[in-house]
Amino acid sequence: MKRILSMLLLLTLLAGLVACGSEGTSSVAPTNATTDGEAGTETGAVTDSGEFSLENYTIDLTNHLTNENATDAAKAVYNFIADVEGRYIISGQQESPNANSPEITDIFKIAGTTPVIRGFDFINDDFDGVVMRAKSWWEVGGLVSICWHMGTPPDGVGYDSSKGKFALHKALQEGTEEHDQLMAYLDMAVPALKELQDAGIAVLWRPFHEADGAWFWWGKSGAEDFVALWKLMYNYYTNDCGLNNLIWVCGLSSYAFRNADWYPGDDYVDILGADIYASNHDSQEGLYKGVKAISENKIIALHECGLIPDPDVLVADGVKWSWFLTWTSTYLHKNTDEEIKAYYTNDYVLAMNRMPNITEQLAALK
Repeated sequence: MKRILSMLLLLTLLAGLVACGSEGTSSVAPTNATTDGEAGTETGAVTDSGEFSLENYTIDLTNHLTNENATDAAKAVYNFIADVEGRYIISGQQESPNANSPEITDIFKIAGTTPVIRGFDFINDDFDGVVMRAKSWWEVGGLVSICWHMGTPPDGVGYDSSKGKFALHKALQEGTEEHDQLMAYLDMAVPALKELQDAGIAVLWRPFHEADGAWFWWGKSGAEDFVALWKLMYNYYTNDCGLNNLIWVCGLSSYAFRNADWYPGDDYVDILGADIYASNHDSQEGLYKGVKAISENKIIALHECGLIPDPDVLVADGVKWSWFLTWTSTYLHKNTDEEIKAYYTNDYVLAMNRMPNITEQLAALK
């Protein structure tokens, strides 16, 4: 009965669109369907029979993150992702910038369910809009991923600017004008991330993505400067700003398998992965193994994709991407409606209709 009521609520939410962005509108996220469960601090995902159970999942607050002061929400989300790795691939969808985002509604219309992870972007300085939409998504049981096409300092904004030139090597030296410009840019996102932390929301935080491709300013100075930049942001956000709700996700490009020197290291990364816009629905086994070879200790995610990998092929190849994140509406619809429906309803794909009530359990702990 609860599952039916949850789906009815989902339909109600999708029927009413709300204005929640700086330049557009976006649908409120649909709720998840779960069974009743009590909040706890140890995983209850494995039943007495030894079988993994989504319906009986209980959050685990053991800290396996790089940040020793990680919030309960960050610990619970990370441990859930670790628990389902290899058992399911978590579905994800990046929204179009500035809330002009039909993707979630489109997927629901096609598949009767929605992704678990919704990808957001601070692009165009849309901090307030992202916070508002991320809160709505979290409240109905979804997981929040945020990247940032950061404009080039000192005053760049938007995607084109993110591909500009910046004297990063100088910016890494305290006392320089470039350093002050860089720190001012890092400060821009702090209030938004702090607001999400205060709301009890964990963020899959994926800054400076695809650095090894060297098409964004943060990658144009080479691997050594990028690693130093990553560590600077990590230490500043974690130690100075007290942002303990971040799960640090390092997203390399499709060249990642030959760019291990771009990896900041296990002490500064929680989840590792790569982006690839493939021309087929293969498992991308070679890329997965290449990224896994960079760090055997990390969960591996497919942070961006166009065509969704066929879940049956993933299982056959033994490729254990923890999630996929299809990039905006343009790439979503490079998948046919039949493929979207087949993938989102596949037993190996974790969609919202089977998502455990992690946010409800965390709320019960307050």
